[in-house]
Amino acid sequence: MPGPVMAGPDTAGPWPAQQSPAGGGGLSRLLPPAGQPGGDLAAHLGRHGPVRYRGGTARLIPEVRAAGLTGRGGAAFPVHRKLEAVAAAGPGRAIVVGNAAEGEPASHKDEALLRLAPHLVLDGLQLAAEAVGSAHAVLYVRRDLHASTRLDLRMTERAPRGLDRAAVEIVPAPTRFLAGEESALASLVSGGEAVPRFTPPRVFERGVDGRPTLVQNVETLAHLALIARYGPGWFRAAGTREEPGTMLCTLRQAERRGQRGRGRDRHAAGRPAPSGSCLGRTGRRVPRGLDPGCPGVRAAAEQRHAAAAGRVHRRRGAGRAARGPLRPWSRTARVAR
Repeated sequence: MPGPVMAGPDTAGPWPAQQSPAGGGGLSRLLPPAGQPGGDLAAHLGRHGPVRYRGGTARLIPEVRAAGLTGRGGAAFPVHRKLEAVAAAGPGRAIVVGNAAEGEPASHKDEALLRLAPHLVLDGLQLAAEAVGSAHAVLYVRRDLHASTRLDLRMTERAPRGLDRAAVEIVPAPTRFLAGEESALASLVSGGEAVPRFTPPRVFERGVDGRPTLVQNVETLAHLALIARYGPGWFRAAGTREEPGTMLCTLRQAERRGQRGRGRDRHAAGRPAPSGSCLGRTGRRVPRGLDPGCPGVRAAAEQRHAAAAGRVHRRRGAGRAARGPLRPWSRTARVAR
């Protein structure tokens, strides 16, 4: 019987799950293909199969190092270095936190991921816990997303199948930008206020309840779950040597002066694209080489808040005309004009 299948964004057909695509073709998108139910556990297992545990602390770390995965929360810190630092504390001491505070203005990529692929995030949370020897994990989710993404139900669905080895707790996060900073996160989860501290020790040394704490963005965890299934070579089949893989971002259509109330957010083309590729005016991927000055847009978000736009303008003061292109919020993001 043929195994589960999945399709990459730039491939014409599917390949068997748990195997690398022949010839290192495109990288599978994080979000489910159009037409498949988002958040459905049966569809998730049919597409990716069960969690690929390694059976011991730190065993996944060499694969993450070889994959070159960096954090998708903004700092792009190498994920294997965080895992190694927390795992060094010894089994049973660490806490793992999946960060879905997403306080960045106009960003909705983590929201899309939690709505459409929550089980990929939960798989990654479990694998991160195993890698650092933790028996307890936390999902730190912005308050308004906690109910709308139905995460409690998603976690309940997993229990009868025995998918999880670490206990998971959901902690609502305030809807403030700084609440997602890792020291503010650690403070709130420990029972304090979500206020950052800017002095040592770092959270990987002493974080939640004074224990070594691994904090990873939920998109990073979803990539971790894919690397555990398909391997570092498969992950590197998309992107660039320096920044392999794909990344989700939010594209919005801005309003010009006088258009308030008239414009509507639309679905973007929503094609997660390899790092190093560019998006054209329609949101479609432009083959590398057509715009040498564009270092890349890392993927596109598929959700109701995203919209493809060639030129994006920001308002500069109340009552003033919108002018000038919006500078990209990602250090590698450009929109081809």
